[in-house]
Amino acid sequence: MACIPRAILAGALATMLHLAWSGTALAGDAPWPADAFNPQAAEGDLVLPMPCGGAMTFRPVIVPGKDILDDRRIMVGTLEEDVGFKENQRAEYIAGGFSDKKSNGQRLYYIGKYEVTVPQFASFSGTCPKLDDNARQPKTNVTWTEVMGFADAYNQWLRAKATGKLPEEEGLPGFLRLPTEDEWDYAARGGSRVSDADFSARLFPMAEPMAAYVQYGGPDSSNNELQWVGLLKPNPLGIHDILGNAGELVFDLFRLSRVTRPHGQAGGYVVRGGDYLTSQSAMRTSARDEFPPYDAEGPRRQPTVGFRLVIAAPVLPTPGRVKAVQAAWHDLPADVAAAVKGASLPEVAQNDPLKELDNLSGAVADPALQKRLQELRNVMAGSIATRNEQRDRAARATLNLATYLAANLRFDTQKVLAIEEVAALGNAQSKERLPNDIAALRAGMDYYRNTLRLLINDYPPKIRADQLRVLEQELKQSGANNQLAAISIVRDHLTDLEKAGELPSDRLETQFRKDLCRNGAATRYPTACKAGP
Repeated sequence: MACIPRAILAGALATMLHLAWSGTALAGDAPWPADAFNPQAAEGDLVLPMPCGGAMTFRPVIVPGKDILDDRRIMVGTLEEDVGFKENQRAEYIAGGFSDKKSNGQRLYYIGKYEVTVPQFASFSGTCPKLDDNARQPKTNVTWTEVMGFADAYNQWLRAKATGKLPEEEGLPGFLRLPTEDEWDYAARGGSRVSDADFSARLFPMAEPMAAYVQYGGPDSSNNELQWVGLLKPNPLGIHDILGNAGELVFDLFRLSRVTRPHGQAGGYVVRGGDYLTSQSAMRTSARDEFPPYDAEGPRRQPTVGFRLVIAAPVLPTPGRVKAVQAAWHDLPADVAAAVKGASLPEVAQNDPLKELDNLSGAVADPALQKRLQELRNVMAGSIATRNEQRDRAARATLNLATYLAANLRFDTQKVLAIEEVAALGNAQSKERLPNDIAALRAGMDYYRNTLRLLINDYPPKIRADQLRVLEQELKQSGANNQLAAISIVRDHLTDLEKAGELPSDRLETQFRKDLCRNGAATRYPTACKAGP
């Protein structure tokens, strides 16, 4: 590609972003071949049209949750000391803009499956681009302002030409923009498709060497040159080139780290993901660098930096959503154990301290004291809301353990059935090992019963129901099918335990055996199923 003087290129691109977008799509535009905008098509892809017959592909990013104000706590950054000043590990929170109609409370957003390419960027230039050797080359050497102008032009074109193609939230179409750092980070690490341990790892899980997923610097990968998008394997969410190839601009301003929180000074913009010059040893998901908006030659451009877009939604799209958020917000610091009618003052203060502070504030005439009581109420509300978040995570973790144990008990019960079947045929070795296997199974039953009891004792029914629903969303996303199948078992056992007050180990053993024998095991182990425990 011929080298164009930067000043000329800057003027041309600035002019491009001010051209009339409404005239760029013609009815006779020949559609681009799929290889130009989605070289590795996959289930779940969302394809939006562009001018000139083009298109852009997006991937859904699921964020499990229980209601409109639920968000997901994620650990971003790294524990590596040498980059701690800008990447130290910290907790952030993520939520999706679109309600998932398939799962109550679950939300999602969409992120570009590939980095924005040269012809996609040029589609708003007023002249349709030719699909030549640059057809799948990421667009780099672009300023942050031009990226925002591109997103604006694309948004306006979609609303004029293809508004029905955009996902909607309560009837209002979404819009395209740069991803926030947290949206980028969550998607890059694999989101809910990976375990918490893998999410916090240096790189997303890779079944093959890094070169199969990442265009990093060196002859065994990018050869220190920008590569076409979609040549390599995707991350667990089906997103390509999220690490390496072109670094990616995000929406946020760059800040340093104050160990557990961002530093107060906001600087230039942020680039994430490393690029085709980043060495293999330096490649990591947490990598972030500052992109000052200007340099000595004017608006800054960098041959290693490109971008991808997300599809987001307004937080408050309708008056109805405003009311729903208000109600949910007031419930955030609510204590599950509401004070009973006629309770004593200590009981009221313990069960609903916010209400008691409101009562005290209303009974005080001194404005200064009223203000102090209100400030105290706000501090206490924040503490209770934080405690509730921690409680929800703890409940979900214990429910996760319960489903894991239940899935293992199904497997162990089936193993005992198989050994009993062989033992019934006179196999001496099976007869000898059977008592030990049954003892191990019953020990597992006791551990499972204790876990169920812990859930009953520590968490009210609504908390258990809400977090079991969120856990079900997580298990579906991660593909943990054995645990997913055990969700209904745990739910039924919790109901039985709460009603009866007890769930003896022998009754559990009988239930697991009968369930397996009703669902195909009787064919394989007829003698064991007929005999019973």
